[in-house]
Parts: sequence; structure tokens; C-alpha cells
Amino acid sequence: MKMVQSDLQTPPPPLSAVNSFSLTVRRFLSSQSEEFMMTHLILRALFGAVSGTVLFLGVAHSLPLTFDLKLAAGSVFVGVCVVGGALSSSLRCSVLLMFPSMLGSRGRAYLMLLILSVLYRGPVSNLQRNVESAALTLSCNLDLQVHHSRLLWRDAITPFILITQELVDDKAEFESEALSVSRKFQSIRDEVVLQYGYDRFKPKHTETGTSTQEQFTTKTMMQCDSVVDEGVRRCSDWFTRRWAECMEAIPVPVINHILCVSMKFHFLCDVMRVMTPWCREEVPVEGNFGRLFDRLNLSVDLLSREFSTELLLQERQQQAVLGGAVVDEEFTQSLRGSFQELRRRMERLLDLLQLLLSFTFTSIFTQ
Repeated sequence: MKMVQSDLQTPPPPLSAVNSFSLTVRRFLSSQSEEFMMTHLILRALFGAVSGTVLFLGVAHSLPLTFDLKLAAGSVFVGVCVVGGALSSSLRCSVLLMFPSMLGSRGRAYLMLLILSVLYRGPVSNLQRNVESAALTLSCNLDLQVHHSRLLWRDAITPFILITQELVDDKAEFESEALSVSRKFQSIRDEVVLQYGYDRFKPKHTETGTSTQEQFTTKTMMQCDSVVDEGVRRCSDWFTRRWAECMEAIPVPVINHILCVSMKFHFLCDVMRVMTPWCREEVPVEGNFGRLFDRLNLSVDLLSREFSTELLLQERQQQAVLGGAVVDEEFTQSLRGSFQELRRRMERLLDLLQLLLSFTFTSIFTQ
């Protein structure tokens, strides 16, 4: 009897921290005692409010609602969670079981998706905006350069087009002027070739195949013979005239022949022929005259042909340069369209990422 009484008086062994925590959680979740009932009710409602706020913040960022609608929906959801946390032990158990699930594969997937979403909304989105701003700035400068180059080329080509158009309009006048120049030069050419001192002698022989310069040089040298021969002829004529005058002045025969015999010394005129070598050495001959005359003759001959002018303007469209934009379009608009398409693709990717994030969060809650 004493032994049984001593056993009944033995105190129970101390509870561990895990057991104490589990008992506290159990009493918090399913205790129905009337002791501290109001306190338990307030704590459970507060737990429901905190849990509802966390759950709504986990899914609110993916809802396509305005701030006012999100605030109203959040208030209603938190109110439901407060009522559920205060009155439903199943809701409190589901919320508490969600935290261990966060350590599993679904929790890690949710964390990874959340990190990706934060990175895209933060650094990646900022980098995209910076790249877009820089690209639009460069494209604007390129647009200005293309526009200014187009205006510069248009201003530079306009005088040339006007001058060419004037040539086309004055075609008949130019043809008449060219023919007039050809006729005037023909007279000069005839004078140089035929009448400029070369008609007073006949060359003994003409070598075929000689150049114009050689022909002019030869004719100039032969001019010395012509001048000397002309001087000898005039000298002989002078002696002849003087003989006739002397014979008329002295009508006595025999005596007049004796006295006028000196007028028969016309052979002295041949002394002038010693001047021929000196003339050929000292006569000025232009060494480039033949070549200059040939070029001038050819130029006038080409000018005397039919003169025609025609203005032909060819416009060529350039190929695509940037993002399918041709020269007539703006690079900035094309680049902005490309970035808008990229932004729409990234937004669709973000929507898919938010949908996966919401499903992952819901699966963690409902596991």
C-alpha cells in the first residue's frame, strides 16, 4: 500500500522543447476550453489576418487590377482569413502546414520564380530601358545625318542639273556656234597651209608619211631659197633696166656698149646665194607648232560634228538598312517598333512567369 502511494506521488518527467511547442500549437489550433477563450480568439484572428495578408501579397502582384480594386480585394480576403483563422481549425492547420512545404521542391521552385521575377522587374528591366534609350539616341543621330546628307546632296546636285538643262535647251545655239567656229578655223587653216608664204615656191619633192612639224620645218627652210631667188631675180632685173637706160642715154653705137658694159655684170647678183645657209640656220622655227596645229585641227574637227546633249537622271532606291527600314523611312521609328516588339515578348514571358509563380504558390498552399 505504501509502495502504491509512493508511485502515485512521483512527479512526471519534464517535457522537451519540441513537445512543449507541439502542445502549444495543438492547444492554439484545436483547444475548445473556455479558459482564456477571448485571448485565443484574438490570437487566432490575428494569425488569420497575418496569414491572409501574406497570402494576398503573394498573389496580388500578378492580378490585372488597379490599386483600388487590389485594396478592396485584399481587404475582403484578409477579412475572410480573419474569420477563418478565428473560427476554423482546418484553415489554421493548412496555413501552418504551408511553412514546411516551403522547404520542399515546390518552395524552392517558388523561390526561384520569385527571384527571376524580381530580377526582371529590377535590373533586367532597367538595363533594357537603358539600352533602348541609348539605341534610340543613336538612331535619332543617324536620322539627322541621313536627312542632312540628303539635303546636302540635293543642294549640291541642283546647280549641275540646272546647267545641264540649260545645255539641253541651248542645243541648237551650240550647234550653230560650233559650225561657225569650224568655218572660221577653216579659213585660218587654208591661210596657214596654202597662203602664208608657201605659194611662192614649189617643193622639188614631198616625202610621204612626214609629220606636220616636219612639213612646216621643211617649208620654212625652203622659204630661204625662195627669198634668195627672189633677191637674185630682182637684182638681175635692176641690171637689165640700167642697161636699157644707159643705151638710151648714149645713142652712139659701139661707144654706148663700151660705156654701158658694167650694166652687164648681173652675175654679181649670185653673190647673194651665200646667204642661204645663214638663213636656214637663223630662221626661227617653232618646235611645237606642228603638234599644236594638229591638236587644234583635231579639236575643231570634233567640234564641227553634230552637237547633241541629253539629260538623264536615274534614281535608285537603296536596300533595307536597319530593321527593314528603307531610305524613305525613319530609322528611329523602325528601331522603336523593334523595341516595342521585344517589350511585348518580354511582357508575355513575364505574364507566363507570374502565372507559374501563382500556380506554384497555390500548390504550396493546397499541398
